[in-house]
Amino acid sequence: QYVLSILLLAYSHVIMLGVVGILYLLFFVEEIFYVKKDKKETKELLISLAVVIVGLLLLFVLLFGSITKNEFVTFSGIDSLNSTKINKLIYDIYINMFGNLAYSFGFRIVLVIFAIALIIIEGKKKPENMLIAIVGILWQIFIYLFIWGAIAQRINTILLIGIFIAWIGKEQNIEKKVTKNSIKISRTIEIG
Repeated sequence: QYVLSILLLAYSHVIMLGVVGILYLLFFVEEIFYVKKDKKETKELLISLAVVIVGLLLLFVLLFGSITKNEFVTFSGIDSLNSTKINKLIYDIYINMFGNLAYSFGFRIVLVIFAIALIIIEGKKKPENMLIAIVGILWQIFIYLFIWGAIAQRINTILLIGIFIAWIGKEQNIEKKVTKNSIKISRTIEIG
């Protein structure tokens, strides 16, 4: 279920591939190196890996087929990177994240500060969460610099990454509490 839900996120938009890639990497590294498995679980892991590989290959085939039809795609090489392009991206992110004074300036600032705070707080608790945020945002910056320009709908996904990090951090805290309670109960039963 996890592997398929992340695959659906990959199919939502190419700017989510950074988040998808790091989520898959962390999942498979944890499953392969840190979780002891029996034969059935190993078979399920291999099936999951096959689903990911086939799903992502199919996605790239679909994306490659639509490149010539998409008028907004503007591939540019690393040699096209200059201070003007970087300044334009910074300006686009600023305008699309914060807006101008006439367009809900205060609310957008609160949202951005909230998202950044969530990423930092959750990143301190669990560094993997910070890694997810950093990779997801850097991937988007790469896309904005070399494939598409930055527009509000895409840039707002940076806020969504902050909310996502807070959500998985909350889930991890709940899971940790459940595990601690289970250990306490099992110790009580052993003692009793």
